[in-house]
Amino acid sequence: LDCWDGGAPSYEPILTHGKTLTSNIKARDAIATIAAAYEALPPAARTPLVLSLEMHCTPPQQVKLAELFKAALGERLLPPGDGVLRS
Repeated sequence: LDCWDGGAPSYEPILTHGKTLTSNIKARDAIATIAAAYEALPPAARTPLVLSLEMHCTPPQQVKLAELFKAALGERLLPPGDGVLRS
């Protein structure tokens, strides 16, 4: 997910392929869609989902992005330090 600062009027993070002519979508909408699609799966099919973020957001927008993920995914998020392999 290629994350960038959003502009007026919402100033919420957006997802877009940076510095190209592609359109963008609100991070809020993409995260809600990911959460809804995951919930629509049968329980046996709900394997871990790994999302890769390419972060271009400023720190305040990063905080907003984290809030959006927490609101949409809640307990389904792996907390920092839980089961994360480190070298």
